[in-house]
Amino acid sequence: MSLAVHQAKLGLQGEEIADQIDAMTDSLRRIAADLRPPGLDDLGLEAALEWLVESFERRHGISVGLKVDGDIDGFSELTTISLYRIVQEALTNVARHANASEVNVDLSTDDRSCRLSIADDGDGLPASSPRADAFGLMGMHERAAQLGGTLAIKSESGVGVQITLVAPLARIRNK
Repeated sequence: MSLAVHQAKLGLQGEEIADQIDAMTDSLRRIAADLRPPGLDDLGLEAALEWLVESFERRHGISVGLKVDGDIDGFSELTTISLYRIVQEALTNVARHANASEVNVDLSTDDRSCRLSIADDGDGLPASSPRADAFGLMGMHERAAQLGGTLAIKSESGVGVQITLVAPLARIRNK
């Protein structure tokens, strides 16, 4: 085999390695963004949720309505990341299991509490109890408990699922 052929093969292998490194770098950026959502610190919870909803719509072709009502400024860091993660997990479940065409995300406050509702028009949860490996639902319950709140899951076959978190403002606002 000639020197030129060896060099060409090595060049091709080098390009393949460079492509793999680029793919790993992209994956690392996605993982980092998932750990700390883009815009959450700089732009706030509402903008981060808008970004999440828009990227979900593009990726999955499912329409998502987002409504934010009330004063959501001044939430603790734990609160903002928990609310974001609950919405993210609910949307992930919709994409994987719901067979839905529409989702509505409503975040509101009144003088005593914060309420987050995520409702889809999908198939609903199976009639059997949740799977033992339903870590997404377990994580949502744990996040709600960290905020001193409650998480309710309502499901009706053929109508969809509604996840509702209610947390006391006194517990979730910065002191």
